[in-house]
Amino acid sequence: MTREEIQIKMVSAKSSISYKKLRKNIFLKDDEKEKISNSINEMKRLNHFHAIENKYQIRQMMFYIKRYRPKVVFIDYAQMMTSEDKSDVKTYQVEDIVKKLKIIAKQYKCCVVLGCQIDRRNTYKKILEYSMTDFKDSSSYEQVADIGAFLYWPWYLRRSDTNPETKRRWTERDKYKSWFLIRKHRYGETANIPLYFDFICGKFGSWSSEEDESIGEEEVI
Repeated sequence: MTREEIQIKMVSAKSSISYKKLRKNIFLKDDEKEKISNSINEMKRLNHFHAIENKYQIRQMMFYIKRYRPKVVFIDYAQMMTSEDKSDVKTYQVEDIVKKLKIIAKQYKCCVVLGCQIDRRNTYKKILEYSMTDFKDSSSYEQVADIGAFLYWPWYLRRSDTNPETKRRWTERDKYKSWFLIRKHRYGETANIPLYFDFICGKFGSWSSEEDESIGEEEVI
């Protein structure tokens, strides 16, 4: 994802204006322009936020981490990074990257959040079926990560649901319910945490108890 794309996503989430509308430069109303302007000004005040693109090598990343000393580093995503490990096996390369990132996190006292793909064959799994083995090149994450989690949006499954009986149970509100599935926690418990997902702006938030009455976990699993 380019720096421009990240900035557009952040403005969309902050202003609650559709990402698609911003990306395609669709006509904006005056009040929307004002929201965008306010969001951009607020983001400019975030002196410690840096979006860096096309830095796929550990050595390059270490330079910027040492320079800016961030508290949190977000990497999108693991499979795009290149390793100094000369092995032709991608799993070994990812393992080398993950281990070095763990060392960086300890050395510079920062949290590293590493985004990664899941195995495409497991895209349509149900909520309770997901495990650490579903990450692409999963052995690396199972061994090294302190926390392993999935962002799960059940509504995505609706497109492949051919059973008319189960499809009838989906409601308009179900579009907005997602889950944060913690499948490994070195210092705590695993859990399925419900989240509110504004899919128009790509923004997550808390799922209230009132909203929870609209769909039960048993209808998703």
